[in-house]
Amino acid sequence: MAYRIRNLYPAIAMATFFALGGGTLDAQTLDSSDVHGEARQAQSSFELRRRMKLPVGQGNNGRCDVHIGNFCYWYDGDKVPLPGEPEEVVTLRRDFLDALARGADRLPGDEWIAGQRVRYYVEAGEADSATTVAEACVARTWWCEALRGYAHHAAGRFAAATTFFHRAYLRMSPAMKCVWEDLSPLLDEGDAGRYLSLDCKARRETNMRFLWFSDPFLGDTVNDILTEVHARQVMGRFQENSANAYGLGFAQDQAEMIMRYGWSVQWTRTGSGNRIQVQGHENRPAFTLAPDDWWDAGLGRVSLGPTWDLTNRRPHLRYAPAWVHRMVTLEDSQAGLFRRGDSTLVAAAYPVPDPPDFGPRSFAVMALSRDPETAPIVATGQIQGSTARMIGAAPWRPVLVDAAVRDTLAESLARSRFMVDPARLSTGSGRMSDILFLEADTLPVTLRDAIGVALSSTRVVEGTTIGIFWEAYDFGTGPVALSLLVVEAERPVNEHLGALRPMPVGKTPIRIAWTDDRPSWFPVQGNSLGVDLSRLTKGRYQLVVEAKLADGVVTRAVRQFEILEPPKE
Repeated sequence: MAYRIRNLYPAIAMATFFALGGGTLDAQTLDSSDVHGEARQAQSSFELRRRMKLPVGQGNNGRCDVHIGNFCYWYDGDKVPLPGEPEEVVTLRRDFLDALARGADRLPGDEWIAGQRVRYYVEAGEADSATTVAEACVARTWWCEALRGYAHHAAGRFAAATTFFHRAYLRMSPAMKCVWEDLSPLLDEGDAGRYLSLDCKARRETNMRFLWFSDPFLGDTVNDILTEVHARQVMGRFQENSANAYGLGFAQDQAEMIMRYGWSVQWTRTGSGNRIQVQGHENRPAFTLAPDDWWDAGLGRVSLGPTWDLTNRRPHLRYAPAWVHRMVTLEDSQAGLFRRGDSTLVAAAYPVPDPPDFGPRSFAVMALSRDPETAPIVATGQIQGSTARMIGAAPWRPVLVDAAVRDTLAESLARSRFMVDPARLSTGSGRMSDILFLEADTLPVTLRDAIGVALSSTRVVEGTTIGIFWEAYDFGTGPVALSLLVVEAERPVNEHLGALRPMPVGKTPIRIAWTDDRPSWFPVQGNSLGVDLSRLTKGRYQLVVEAKLADGVVTRAVRQFEILEPPKE
């Protein structure tokens, strides 16, 4: 990931600065303004010297994904190797930090000095030293709490960072809180306009919802993208009225770059003489975690909406979690809803990606989250061969589901994320669950047995025979007329569990009818059936199970699926 300043000419004036070589500050001759001013000169000198020693980078070959003010932004992942930081810069930073420490001894309550010490310790990879400095902060309370949040976030202690950032927020003035909560740079143009029309309280509620959807992994107890956003706000304050590696004054365009993509942790240059261009490189790999169509998702609308594209080249928010270096979307998976009183069970099966990113230490987990304020319900599953399977219980309301495979050793995460709305299950005296596709020649009678043989995808190969499982609820007494249809789908398969069930359309290549005379006094009755799909050719289909009860009520369950050609040998 990189961005650069266009048409940047290097500064040639050398700022004076004090005591980087080991001089001392005389408290008797320097008043507080002198100490503060000399610390600023030291920072300017460090950044100028760093800029003069930047290693040469490869540039962007004319590519620019996004223009923001003077900046051109593009993302190249880990494809382009970066040169290491010159040892001279490491030494200069160490001397500068020593000078800042002496300034802090003379002026312990100075906010700018305290902030720069935390900033440059983190930049040097010394998060524990940054934490020590932040803990000793005696400046304004809210700023000290924010510095502690920043330092703990940099160290990967996200729960502690969340606590300190919240404390900082509570100690801000109302006007400052409103500025702190402005996340409009992270939204696309349509959502940003809607967002800016809200008052500060409504923005806060919207922020929590947006960051909930953008959480990298709901199976964790804390949302580190929340602390990342706050850390970016602190970094913006660090850079106000401060020098930087670009040689430009801090302005709105750089503030927006930091909020959207994070701050640079390394710099390179291209060109020479008076045509040098500086490129900043943020942490990588980074991912597009904010979904599309999130604003009204799950709020009683027919379409629950959100879709996630981790590789979007032009996002408004990109984040590189320190704990994961590979994150992928599980494209093939299947999940279903099954009713249990005032709760619903979510059953999911999905493939485990191949090694080396996912090895024997991988584990399966599914998080069910009802809203940003409520702790998610986390269920662990089993990995059998190349398939992960699990069941989780959720309240009877729209729920955000995060079904994932994680390998902490390889720092890899594969996830399938969607919303479910159990209200779409049929109501009245006749109700049916979703349909699960099963391995062939299996006829389970309970959901627990069915999930143990569930297929990891609703994409099957030509010539396949599968099993299916579904549940019936409160069918009452008397015979039930059942039918199974497989119909050609007239639209692409894009099944979201939160959508209303589609009606059968298209041609009907398979039709089976039978009568179930079993006693139906059980509130939950499992059903399974083998289905021969060998007559079907490549294409998209819908499998429909329909039940007509003795009292004339008709209910149905529908599963969309796709037939693929056999792989070529």
